[in-house]
Amino acid sequence: MYRRLYLLLTLVALLWAIPAAVRAQDVLVDLNGNELTGQIIEITPTDVLYRAADADPTLPPSIVPKNTLFMVRFANGTKEVFGQAAPALPPTVPGAVTPSPAAPAQGLTLVQLEELRQRGRQDAYRYYNRTGPFLGSMFGAALAGFVPPLIIGLVRPKAHKNKSLNPQMLRYPAYVAGYEQAARKRKVWPVIGGFLAGAVISGLISSAAQ
Repeated sequence: MYRRLYLLLTLVALLWAIPAAVRAQDVLVDLNGNELTGQIIEITPTDVLYRAADADPTLPPSIVPKNTLFMVRFANGTKEVFGQAAPALPPTVPGAVTPSPAAPAQGLTLVQLEELRQRGRQDAYRYYNRTGPFLGSMFGAALAGFVPPLIIGLVRPKAHKNKSLNPQMLRYPAYVAGYEQAARKRKVWPVIGGFLAGAVISGLISSAAQ
């Protein structure tokens, strides 16, 4: 019995280590929030040279212009940001209505709105924590099947619940929408991975009980 419990705990630890192993690569994040995973070879004043994870090592590295990138995130956890700074908030105009999540922003140009959405997407890649959805889906699937991961996957991440975000930016619906859209995309794979891990654990528990 103790041997089976030890094997079960070992498997859980391995399953938890898999996402960390996948993340142990350099990541390039472009201005649209898309990620390229691989190994960064060199960063020049104008370009980033990298080799994709599945690329032939005998081929020359790929070249990505720095002006198309928001940042690079190295395997050791450090980051180098290339993207433009956050859009400046519009000045307060006497008589203007203060933007709030419940009403459309007023006094903003289309360019400013797009900048706010882009900033929201970038912050989702920087501050949205995917550990919670993974663990919740894993333990939920292990204990109760597919229903808990399904519920977790359907719940939309809320920007105002992330304490790492700038409270001033949460005043702007465009920023909130950009963050929540990108965070929801980033939530998908942790939920799927947690469900699969939980299904394996559930199967092992059932086998051990027989």
